Amino acid sequence: MAEPHVVTALIAKRAEIDGEIERAEKQLRCPRDALEHIDETLRLFAPDAMPELIRPKVNTPRADWAAHGEQTRRALDILRRANGQKLSTREITLRVMRERGLDTSRAKLVLAVTRRMNNALRRQRKLGVVDSERYHGTWAVWWLAGGDSRASPGSEAGTSGEHRS
Repeated sequence: MAEPHVVTALIAKRAEIDGEIERAEKQLRCPRDALEHIDETLRLFAPDAMPELIRPKVNTPRADWAAHGEQTRRALDILRRANGQKLSTREITLRVMRERGLDTSRAKLVLAVTRRMNNALRRQRKLGVVDSERYHGTWAVWWLAGGDSRASPGSEAGTSGEHRS
C-alpha cells in the first residue's frame, strides 16, 4: 500500500520538474524563432544552402577558467601564507593551479593562467593590496602591501624602483 507522504512528495517533485521543462521550452522559443529567420534569410542569399547541415557552435566555459574573483582570492591567500616572502607571478600561478587540480605540465595552460594571474595581481596593486618589483627582467615578484618584503625568491631581488609585471 502506498504511503500518502511519499505520493504527495512525488507529485510535488513531478510538478516542479514539469515547471522547469515548461520554463526551458519558453526560453528556447525565441532563439528557435531567430534561427528560423536566419535560415530563411540565408536561403534568400544562397538558395542552395542547407542550414540544417551547419554544425552548432557550443560555447562552454573552459575547465581552467576561474569563477569571478576566485583567482584573486586564491592569489591573496597564497601571499598571506607566504609570510612576507616574495613570490613570482609564475610561482603564485603554479600554486593556484595545483590547488585547483589543473595540469601544470601543459605549457599553454600555464601561460594563459599566468597572464590572467598577472592581470589580477596588477589590479590588486592599483588598489594598494599587494606590491611588486621586477625580478629577472620582465618577471615580477609580489607580496602583500604593508607586509614584510625582505625575503625574495633566490638571492637576487631585482630592482625595486619600477613596478612591472
